[in-house]
Amino acid sequence: MYNTAMGSPDGKKIIVVGAGIVGAAIAYRLTTHGHRVTVIEADSPGGVASPYSFGWINSTYGFARPYFDLRTASMARWRQLGEEIPELPLTQAGCLYLAFDNDGTPLDLAAFADAHAGWGYEIEAIGANRVRDHAPRLREAREGAAFAAGDMAPLAIARRMKICAADAASSAISPAANAAPSRASRRRGA
Repeated sequence: MYNTAMGSPDGKKIIVVGAGIVGAAIAYRLTTHGHRVTVIEADSPGGVASPYSFGWINSTYGFARPYFDLRTASMARWRQLGEEIPELPLTQAGCLYLAFDNDGTPLDLAAFADAHAGWGYEIEAIGANRVRDHAPRLREAREGAAFAAGDMAPLAIARRMKICAADAASSAISPAANAAPSRASRRRGA
């Protein structure tokens, strides 16, 4: 008889390629369902893309309502996961939006903020004084900005998800020990 954390008799052996925010979350969820998971990562835990991405888990810039709804549902699932894993760093610092046209003229984001707020997103148009509150080192605070309060950074989440997956009995392949020979700094095979 197998301990669920170690894989059940009916569980599968699964390889997840990549330990960024997506790969780490997949590995964690598979281990909680009794599967034995091996994570292969070419770089350090946290993945290759997640550490260098300016992306975050948010729901703005969706432009179309179905896209916005999908991203909002994703944010709700991350909050549920945060309840399941209290140590998951779902810090929601927020995001300050400033936009400029091609000649550097600031754009007014009030319509953008109003549209997203109308869909239930926690965002508001703000003026120069509130811009200074959020970014005191900004050289010139301008009118027409927006602030959204629900964004979460992916790198810390990916790293913690990888630890949680390992704690739930997944295993990791060290890239140095198990990588196929490389040519011109490019990995070949796995």
